[in-house]
Amino acid sequence: MPGAEYDLIAFGGEGKDDIVLPAAVTAPPALTLTAPDVGVSLFELDRAEGLELAWESNGGQPNRVVIRLIDTYGQMLTAHAVDDGSFTIPSAELSQLAPGPATLTIAREQSFDLGLPDGDLQVVLRYEVWADPDLI
Repeated sequence: MPGAEYDLIAFGGEGKDDIVLPAAVTAPPALTLTAPDVGVSLFELDRAEGLELAWESNGGQPNRVVIRLIDTYGQMLTAHAVDDGSFTIPSAELSQLAPGPATLTIAREQSFDLGLPDGDLQVVLRYEVWADPDLI
């Protein structure tokens, strides 16, 4: 759930105590994509024009935004963006993907490094939006 706090419980084993960390991690807020309009199935995406993404930024939180575009043959383009509300994938990058149906995901992530007695644990929580562009 966006914005929810989660406990971490690491069950001990032989000679080890259970570790309970209340409210150890917090899920990022929901990501609301404002452009392009992904509410329609197979919206047209012209590879020659690039892809301008816009979303409601999350002022000041230590988030990153991960953008993935996967074409019909499984070729994937991945970008990591600052959560400042916009990112553009240049046409030179888009032109490397095959025309046809594709999958676009935009995810807001928060990462937590938790020190445990026997080592460190990294937890990544994400809120992801999916869309289905038609690459032309």
